[in-house]
Amino acid sequence: MLDALETADEDIERVSSSVLLVTDYALSGDQDVRTGSLQYRRTPGQDGRSLKQFKVRFDQTITGQVIDKNPREYIFDGEWLVEKFVNEKQFIKRQMVPPGEHWDPLRLGEGPFPVPIGQRRDDILSEYIAELASDAADGLEHARLIEQSQDTYQLVLRPRPAFRDTSDFDLVRIWYDTGSLLPKMIRADKPTGDVTTVILRGLATGDSIEIPNDLFDTTPPKVGEGWDVSVEPWRTRDPLTGTVEGAERREDSIKVEGGR
Repeated sequence: MLDALETADEDIERVSSSVLLVTDYALSGDQDVRTGSLQYRRTPGQDGRSLKQFKVRFDQTITGQVIDKNPREYIFDGEWLVEKFVNEKQFIKRQMVPPGEHWDPLRLGEGPFPVPIGQRRDDILSEYIAELASDAADGLEHARLIEQSQDTYQLVLRPRPAFRDTSDFDLVRIWYDTGSLLPKMIRADKPTGDVTTVILRGLATGDSIEIPNDLFDTTPPKVGEGWDVSVEPWRTRDPLTGTVEGAERREDSIKVEGGR
């Protein structure tokens, strides 16, 4: 199963889907529900590695009876990850790897949320004990989630003993479509007791998906447009202060060197 998952996206270069992100907070008992969309592109490289890019846009967040229609975007261009708050005009750009190197933004524990596509078998087994659930509906109680698990394989991941104290997750369940082996649903239990569930619906693949050339553009807004911009190049983070050497921040025409 893991061997098949590693090559699941070899022939898939474009993915589009709607996204439902649900976070249940153990301490407060609150629940956040975000709705939005995902676009993903994989470009084969000459060195045998693939450039993976994605954009996720959440149009609204529902907390209890409160609906917050403040769009939030995550954009990864292969090297830089941008978090963008549209209404507040806040733009945070971080270089995730040294120039010329590759990073998998969808790897478990790496990106802003778990949506693993084409995970390397050795990477998974180095940190997790993996098993295939006998029933795809195992661990699910709500009827809608059980329905979402139809025609899927459920992969259950638990941290190996050496990683239990440092892992972002106590337990991860991933439901893969039996045909495409692309993820349809992910549930991640954190050590804090918080639970994150990601549901992908209307998932489409292939060249028919239109992806504009500027979709994964991470260029900061122009000076004078009213944005609060923070740019963090790849540098060693100071273990005492937490600041990033070489970081740059500006509010319109104001620029501050040396930290956020």
